[in-house]
Amino acid sequence: MSARRVMAHGVFAALLALVAAAGAIAQAKPAEPRRPGVDGDRNDPKEYYKLGVKLIDHSPTEAADAFYWAMRLDPGWADAYYGRRTAIELSDPNRYLLYKYADRNTRREPDVLAMDSLMLRALWLNPFLYEKFEELRVERIIERYARNEGVAIDEAGTASNIQARFNNGSHYERAIGAYVAGNFPLALKEWTLLLPAVKVKFAIHAERGQLFYMLGSNDSATAQLTLARDELEEIEKDSLLPVYLSKAGFERQLGLIAEQQGKTDVAREAYGRALTEDLSYAPAHVALSAMDLAKGDTAGALSEMDIAAQVAPFDGYLAYEYGRALLMAGHDAEALEQLNRAVTIEPYYAEPHVLIAAIYDQANYSSEALGAYSAYLQLANHTDPRVKLIEQRVAKLKMSTQAQAPTKP
Repeated sequence: MSARRVMAHGVFAALLALVAAAGAIAQAKPAEPRRPGVDGDRNDPKEYYKLGVKLIDHSPTEAADAFYWAMRLDPGWADAYYGRRTAIELSDPNRYLLYKYADRNTRREPDVLAMDSLMLRALWLNPFLYEKFEELRVERIIERYARNEGVAIDEAGTASNIQARFNNGSHYERAIGAYVAGNFPLALKEWTLLLPAVKVKFAIHAERGQLFYMLGSNDSATAQLTLARDELEEIEKDSLLPVYLSKAGFERQLGLIAEQQGKTDVAREAYGRALTEDLSYAPAHVALSAMDLAKGDTAGALSEMDIAAQVAPFDGYLAYEYGRALLMAGHDAEALEQLNRAVTIEPYYAEPHVLIAAIYDQANYSSEALGAYSAYLQLANHTDPRVKLIEQRVAKLKMSTQAQAPTKP
């Protein structure tokens, strides 16, 4: 969880009053934006992600469309959701300013809630997400403040001045610059130096916890995330916080660290506390399912996945994961049900079709297997090494089907 998403730093406070009322908010984009052209494989989510990265600085609306297709082709990729959320955010910096500084009306708008949902989804998939666009977001905020103040913008000069801020500015700015540059020790140092000057410290504790985790200092990460969780509990009663900032999320981070340290009992307790906070927090159910499966408790694992699927009924990637777990447990019929649900929710995702085909193929339902294999080949990234193997299997199934067909008189 990122402090930068909730901190209002003093360097901008004096300019806040100069922010003009945000313009009319753009109407929500169609449910399925235009699919942009890419230089490489149109079935490769990485191609759309690369395009989004290329466009996000100067064409954030087009970048948002590119990231949309990356996340549809791979709904389990946290970076794609984070990229789309950031691009949408950058498409209207005034709205983001009002959102950042807790304007209640702005935070309740449907498209703002949709942005929060994208970030929530990204953190569900990767609770220690590396937010690589953070420097760009702050650059756009500074530029917007300048415009609202009536200061003429010279793009080259502004970029130089902004970069100087990240190199030589406040602890906050230097922390962001170091983080995006991958200099985690320096970012940690700058957040630590800022800590005494900040009254509400949970966001900085969260930043430090994530940095310690990235640096492999799990005990220190646990200590900082625990402080962040405890302080969040004190302020959440009186604050309007984004939906993706929650005690359940901190508990999941603590649980993951404990798992990596081999402290399974501690991890279970953390996931249990997450569900005490929010019984509908699907990632905790998934984590407990994985732990049950690791110790051979198939019934417990499937029970947790079933609850996760019930609390997140429109999550196609979760339906795929549930179907895969069922298949591993030998529950082919139930697996097929979940995998077909995944296909319905995520029709551009290739992976469920492979498992559907395997189930039919194993049961000698050749026609159904051929249909599923063919669907996979239409959707798959053609650099996937499985493509050639499946093409070979499709050829054999077709030959077998033709051999079995009755001859015409």
